[in-house]
Amino acid sequence: MCIRDRLKQKYDFIGDVRGVGMMLALEIVKPDGKKTPDPETAMKILNSALQAGLLGYMAGPDGQVVRFIPPLIVTEQEINHAVEILEVCLHKINPNEDQNRSR
Repeated sequence: MCIRDRLKQKYDFIGDVRGVGMMLALEIVKPDGKKTPDPETAMKILNSALQAGLLGYMAGPDGQVVRFIPPLIVTEQEINHAVEILEVCLHKINPNEDQNRSR
């Protein structure tokens, strides 16, 4: 399963995962079933990622989109490390994500 599908399936606050190539955009929403934008949670994810050494930026009309765009010279090892950091940050936001998706 690709990272995009895995993240969307695993976390109920991710409303959509988009991107082309290695560009990744996570639309962060309130887990209310209505896809209400959640810029506060998006900012928490960005701050957590930055503290862990992963640089991203906020986008979207409400600031609810978290985007990551690696440089063209990025290595596979660096991408794997970035994904690990991202997953740790997402888990910090919602440590019970596995139970949430199984409801």
